[in-house]
Amino acid sequence: KAPRPHNAACEMDAVWRDSLIYCCGGTDLSIGYALVDIYSPFTNTWSSGTAMPYALDMGNAVIIGDTIYIPGAVINRTNYLTYLVKGAINPANPNQITWIIGPALPPYSPPVTATVIGNTIYWLSGNMGGGASTIWYYTVGSDTVLPFIPYPIAVTRTQMVARTDGSIQELYVLAGDSGGNWNPPNRTYMKYTFGVGVNEPQTNQTATFLELKPNPSSKEVKITYSIPARHKIELIICDASGRIITRRTEEKDAGQYEYIWYGKDQKGKIVPNGIYFVRLKAGNNLQTQKLTLVQ
Repeated sequence: KAPRPHNAACEMDAVWRDSLIYCCGGTDLSIGYALVDIYSPFTNTWSSGTAMPYALDMGNAVIIGDTIYIPGAVINRTNYLTYLVKGAINPANPNQITWIIGPALPPYSPPVTATVIGNTIYWLSGNMGGGASTIWYYTVGSDTVLPFIPYPIAVTRTQMVARTDGSIQELYVLAGDSGGNWNPPNRTYMKYTFGVGVNEPQTNQTATFLELKPNPSSKEVKITYSIPARHKIELIICDASGRIITRRTEEKDAGQYEYIWYGKDQKGKIVPNGIYFVRLKAGNNLQTQKLTLVQ
């Protein structure tokens, strides 16, 4: 096979669109690359695509339709990517990519592993020193990155894959290390199974938020939700980094419920102003809403 025109170690990632493979970024271990090299397996040739807005490596990319999404990477070997990057491929000229900056990413974005179910991107990301403990998601067309579910092991340099079999959708996280420690994370895999027929957590009908009021809030927040059947309910409030502030777990019959949050963590300490996420889990189904706290 024809060698890639640029000798890139720690490549950011590659995605496959139709008959072409898009190799994005990378590094020679001294500087990062913003370039995009496009390979055609049928002609065994390389061409150049529109460069990315940043020199990226040690990240992950996925593709939905004609758009490349990058939910995390290292910028020029020094800084972390702070915004979701999107690259729209021109179907009439596949070498032409229009790059735009999307919504803000959570702190400690790379290294990242990402996968896609439907129109939703899921990823696990964290810094090299500590690892990640939250899975995040972004749905095409939205303007917010949201926490999906806490991850039981702080892990980085791992792999996430999705499995869809009829009405069953599953996420798998495979191996990895934790701050350079490869044991036991590298012997571990975790599986999350969605509820039957559920593609995107914010569109399911099993757990429905009716209201977060007021939002933004300066004091207390009334969280009102309803469920159509008896479920074990988990109500979590976490900060913008995915750290859990408070958690409530209980069995609930079908009906409408209210919970008042007074802006405190589980130890009764008042939390600082900022962005928080309220997540309701009923069975295998999730709802998440963003909350702004200004006390």
